[in-house]
Amino acid sequence: MKSSCSTTPLPSSSTPTKITLTACQSQTPTQPHSNPITNLASAPNSIPTGSLLALNDNYIVYAVKNGLIRVMDRSSSLRTLLRGHPERITDVSFFGSSSDILASVSSKDCRIWRVFGREDELCSEVLLEMLVVEEEDPCVGGDFEKRTQDFRQGEELMSAFPRVLERIVWHPFNPNQFILLQKCGSSVAVFVETTKLLTTPSSHAQEEPSHAVCRIKQGSNMEGMLHLVVTDARSEDCGINDLSWSGQDVRHVLTSHNDGCVRLWDLRSTVGIDAGSTQMETASAVNKVLSAQCLMTLQVSKNAPVQNCFFLSAFQDASAMFRSGGYTAMEPGSYMTSPFVTYNSLGEVALWSPFTASGSPPKIVRIFQLPRDNRPDAMVPSNVSICTLPFVPPSVSVPEGGEEKPPSTFVLLSDYHGKIYALHLASQWRNISMSLTVGGAEQRMAAVTGFDYVVYFQSLQPIYSQSVVVSLDESSDTKQWNLDMYCVQSKAVQKLTLSPAMCAAPIPLESGVLSAGVAVEEIDRRSSSMMTEEEGEK
Repeated sequence: MKSSCSTTPLPSSSTPTKITLTACQSQTPTQPHSNPITNLASAPNSIPTGSLLALNDNYIVYAVKNGLIRVMDRSSSLRTLLRGHPERITDVSFFGSSSDILASVSSKDCRIWRVFGREDELCSEVLLEMLVVEEEDPCVGGDFEKRTQDFRQGEELMSAFPRVLERIVWHPFNPNQFILLQKCGSSVAVFVETTKLLTTPSSHAQEEPSHAVCRIKQGSNMEGMLHLVVTDARSEDCGINDLSWSGQDVRHVLTSHNDGCVRLWDLRSTVGIDAGSTQMETASAVNKVLSAQCLMTLQVSKNAPVQNCFFLSAFQDASAMFRSGGYTAMEPGSYMTSPFVTYNSLGEVALWSPFTASGSPPKIVRIFQLPRDNRPDAMVPSNVSICTLPFVPPSVSVPEGGEEKPPSTFVLLSDYHGKIYALHLASQWRNISMSLTVGGAEQRMAAVTGFDYVVYFQSLQPIYSQSVVVSLDESSDTKQWNLDMYCVQSKAVQKLTLSPAMCAAPIPLESGVLSAGVAVEEIDRRSSSMMTEEEGEK
């Protein structure tokens, strides 16, 4: 399949390198196929990593004005409005593609809904409301008062900072667990187990039937909630921007921060943090803020916030040293996580090796730098998604005598000027030596080695938020996939489709050859390393 004229092949390397795209704007960008969903005048999200739109197999939801949420049935003209938020929505998210459980977040509350169809109408019910309160609320009961007294000293660490909710990230498979990203001093997020929350019935007369309400007291430890507290900030602002749940072990989550770091946390290991200090102990005593344990802090950028982080669950390893074929030296169980990708506010997409069980820090594999210019209104993409194409059975995808391909994954980036970049990850199969496997049977794993090409697109409207899914390309004789970007834009909500032909891989570059508008430089590994305890105390 011939690649698009706006496709730029990227060079491979056996050492960590930074690839800078300097002249993508000189190419003629491809326009994605557009399918309007509704006309809607919108504005950028106050939380850049939050989503103004979400979809599952049955519904599309998007934020409108005054805290309202529009729900549309994808197979009919049925629609409804969800009401109740006091302020503009900053994030909406379905628990999964087949789930009817929806979460919505504003700065002062989070609501968990069930959306469902009944006869010829769309219906909804509130399952849980989490409401931020700045003062003690007598509706919560005496137990709450006693608990806040027990942790009075711990309150001092966070109570000076008003709590502002920003986003929600669902547990990968448990709808009773999620993490709320927040602004609350050093407490950047809270892990919530809804089955353990102390709730009371809602008291709003206009809402029937009543629903459960959990009032979040400022700066206190509460049953069913566990803080993620940063104690090693590299700057005054250690605010959180993104969180990714590990696909290998759900006890681990990765967070990205304004101080240029990402942090790996263990949700099953808790520590007690003294008020106003960074000293941590095993969490069992009172007068401490309870926090998940931060296992490692990794300095990604010294000059820019880290906006996004994503575990690459389709891959088991990442290294620039891989050659075609051969064996990996990785022993089963030596990695705690899969490889991951970070994206900072300078427009750098970085690929990292996994976190290890031995405690050695991840290594940087490759950096891709998006084009930048010096215009006053210049900006880098603020919308970032990771999308792995579904596995296709070998009988469908592999010609006779051919070889099954490794996972195909794109990083999709878009900005307020309508620019879209589809950055493809280079990958290959690696064999695991029989001496390293159980029973001595040879196995293989998927490894990511860098970035092999990027495709540049241009939408006619700014893109304020995006949600990416894959759909079967019905125009092809073989089983191939479209990348469907559902976008909140300045004047409409639209589906932008990137077809297989638009995203087809180009002819690989010969060794030592660079595409026009591409620059390459080696990476100093020492510039990105684990922050030691001593560095964190300076």
